[in-house]
Amino acid sequence: MKYRDRANNCIDISLQLLKKRRDIQVLLGGGRSYMRSMDARDEEGYKGDRKDGRDLIQEWKEDMERRGGRYVWNISSLNDINPSSTNYLLGMFNARHMIYSVRRKNEPTLAQMTAKAIQILSKNQKGFILLVEAGLIDVAHHQGRARFALEEFHELERAVEVAKTATTEEDTLLIVTADHGQMFMFGSGSVRGNPVYGLAPDNDNPGEAADGKRYTSLLYGTGPGNAAVQKSLSRQEVSTRVSRWKNYVVQSAVPMRGATHSAEDVVVFGRGPMAHMISGVHEQSYIGHVMMYAACLGPQYQHFSHCKDNGPTKR
Repeated sequence: MKYRDRANNCIDISLQLLKKRRDIQVLLGGGRSYMRSMDARDEEGYKGDRKDGRDLIQEWKEDMERRGGRYVWNISSLNDINPSSTNYLLGMFNARHMIYSVRRKNEPTLAQMTAKAIQILSKNQKGFILLVEAGLIDVAHHQGRARFALEEFHELERAVEVAKTATTEEDTLLIVTADHGQMFMFGSGSVRGNPVYGLAPDNDNPGEAADGKRYTSLLYGTGPGNAAVQKSLSRQEVSTRVSRWKNYVVQSAVPMRGATHSAEDVVVFGRGPMAHMISGVHEQSYIGHVMMYAACLGPQYQHFSHCKDNGPTKR
């Protein structure tokens, strides 16, 4: 945190999570290093980042374990969690970002975390709000790694399917959207059936751009795939084997260390109570109001007719 922020008594996100520990039943993801001091090592031997000497994970455990809370740090310990006897769950599966799905070894999938979260939260008869974020889609796009980003999109798809299966359309509002787009394009005149990660328009018979070199079906408007970022005098040639390269950084038009967000509208889908309100074009803040209205949360939303019988009990 910047000195100005600390001087104004702001606290970092990790401390905020610790402060709100009794209000957040399930918290799963990466970021262990931000919870432990610089002179400590975590379960996998990585040093912490905190300069205040505190171990926030240990502080969480000391308070929450007697309240039915459990801490886990890998896939096996998550699988061992019994939802019926667990009221709070803190899972931190990596020192920083979690691993991409194409490289994953000892970490749970987004779908597995979603399933465990719903099992625990469903015990609350008043309902629950669960936020599931496929944040690695964004991380991969910034790196220009299209394959990683699209595989993480599949991870989100599987998590949504888990949420649909574990809940009912009659009492659970499910919303799926994004907070922004990316400077990422698919097309290049590729023929139907051509490998999405391959050359255009046909990986077996690729075309050539004006510079006499081949190009891929996937491209970025900005990002590290530009020749200038890669210290090259001209755009690099692309091999026909590119469709099998997991780590390939897709070429971009504008040289930047990280690909940037785009400005187009993003889609939003809804299923369940009040999902009919998810239609047309809206500001992002509108989605939050739909959730509050559907769940009868907050005094400004509890006087509507659909809240009178059940009160703030809808999910």
